[in-house]
Amino acid sequence: MITATRAQPGSTSPHKFRKAANKEESIKWDNENFSNGTMIYTDSSCCRNMVGASAVRYENGYKIDSLKFQLGFASNHMVFKGELVGILLGIHLASKHQGTQASVNFSINNQATIKAMQNNARQPAQYLIDEIHQTTSILRSHLGDEQRQDQPYRPRNDTETEPHIPMLFTWVSGHMDSVGNERADVLAKEAAEFGSSDQNILPIFLHRQLPISISATKQAINARIKKSMKEWWAEIAEIQENKAHRSVISLSQIPRNNEFT
Repeated sequence: MITATRAQPGSTSPHKFRKAANKEESIKWDNENFSNGTMIYTDSSCCRNMVGASAVRYENGYKIDSLKFQLGFASNHMVFKGELVGILLGIHLASKHQGTQASVNFSINNQATIKAMQNNARQPAQYLIDEIHQTTSILRSHLGDEQRQDQPYRPRNDTETEPHIPMLFTWVSGHMDSVGNERADVLAKEAAEFGSSDQNILPIFLHRQLPISISATKQAINARIKKSMKEWWAEIAEIQENKAHRSVISLSQIPRNNEFT
């Protein structure tokens, strides 16, 4: 059987990915680089049975902007999908506030999301991953144009490569006092509970309702089945307990031998 892929076999992502060996190293790197350049933190959360996503941009340690998006009910959308939506929000923030940054770092606290972005095979929420690759490609091109404009004109040799802005996707451990990650976590919960940012400032791709996740639907069905089975077994146990209790009462009502004398 031939497995379908989204790109030519052997092709690799143009972006860089960084995964620290442990939580402590990830936080150390985050603290050391928080005040240097463009840092965009993304996150997703499930709150009150709703899934929300967020992105917040920092420039040299100062908060510049943020976005929130409510995906919908948890029975229809996985938090994993929310993580990918958060990255799309982050890319939009990077496009919205273009400048002379030397690089753009996206800090993500979900390792599965980073791994999925490097996977060349079809997978859940593939359409979101495709959109991420497409929008980052456009962003790299736009930032490269700005970089060329900031440089004095000089003839380019055929062997020279086009200038581009490096994009780094970094794993940052969650809930370990990372300023940016903690803020993104709060915004994701706000999105889940209270709703999205104004549609006019969201990416056009997110102006429509996202498709329902098959994985989320299966998970919701399995959860309902488990709940029903648990309730059913509880009822069976109660019935058996009542039968045993009635049997004890019946035995206690049988006259003793001395009661006949």
